[in-house]
Amino acid sequence: MKAVLIEREGTPPVVREIPKPEPGPGQVRVRIAGASVNFADVMMVRGGYHSPRPLPFVPGMDAYGVVDAAGEAAPGSLLGVPVVAFPSGSYAQYALVDVRLLSPAPQGVSPDALQGIGLVGCTAYELLTRAGGLRPGDRVLVHAAAGGVGSLLIQMAHLLGAGTVIGQVGHPEKADLVYELGADAVLTGPPSSWAGAIREQTAGRGVDLVLNALQGESLAADAACLADFGRLVVYGQAAGTDGHLSGGALYPKNQRLIGYSFGHIRRTRPEFVAPTLGQVLEWLAAGRIRVPIGGRFPLAEASAALNLVASGRSTGKVLVDVPANNRD
Repeated sequence: MKAVLIEREGTPPVVREIPKPEPGPGQVRVRIAGASVNFADVMMVRGGYHSPRPLPFVPGMDAYGVVDAAGEAAPGSLLGVPVVAFPSGSYAQYALVDVRLLSPAPQGVSPDALQGIGLVGCTAYELLTRAGGLRPGDRVLVHAAAGGVGSLLIQMAHLLGAGTVIGQVGHPEKADLVYELGADAVLTGPPSSWAGAIREQTAGRGVDLVLNALQGESLAADAACLADFGRLVVYGQAAGTDGHLSGGALYPKNQRLIGYSFGHIRRTRPEFVAPTLGQVLEWLAAGRIRVPIGGRFPLAEASAALNLVASGRSTGKVLVDVPANNRD
């Protein structure tokens, strides 16, 4: 089968022929129709991800495809079923998936949406619920709001009852998309300007929940935006890890700093995944959320897809299409 391989950290991915994997106990094999590019893939290729894989490895964390083989103790009823899944390495024609890390794909949903929804949809839902504890009426600030996770956070925050949803983007040309997704306001200026803009948007109160995939200098700026009893959830480091936030900035107003990783959830609490994915797919099928598509590439051009996401210029989801067989 064809697969994208990372043979050395920091080097471009290459397409190779490798053996088709066979499912073990509790696993199914999925014939991949398409995967998506997440910033975590970029970090993994660069060698900066918090749980690196042994070399060589196939990148990619989510996929849409059809189950074509089942291992021992895996339900045979899944054979032939289209699924949204979290394999270990989805930039390939076939991948193995733990049966706890997939859900049947709902009918009537576009393949593009199913290809792009997995990681970003589950991450967004978990950030707002399990990590962020969103309450009705909360004022929410979403960083990188035009990106894969951010674009879903804007939509889901309103579905879950947020009162005011404010997006932040690094490039002003992305603001229109964030407004289209339902943001009440969009920040386009530097971190030093955020607190003033937030206070203006919230009648001086600040935001109850910040969802931060950036780190760097944004952390201290976020602390200045928080309301009393506010929560700052960090789930990425797109801007680096050189930011500083002391406990002294938070404890006087009962504010909290929370870390979240969906990758850690998948590894240590896999039983949480299917219920979360099921809720996300239900909303997708009902048309209550959508997946903006910002680009697509064939498997052979996975390197270009990763570079686009790494550049910070992409919006929504960037997709990687997988050929159906070795002659494609």
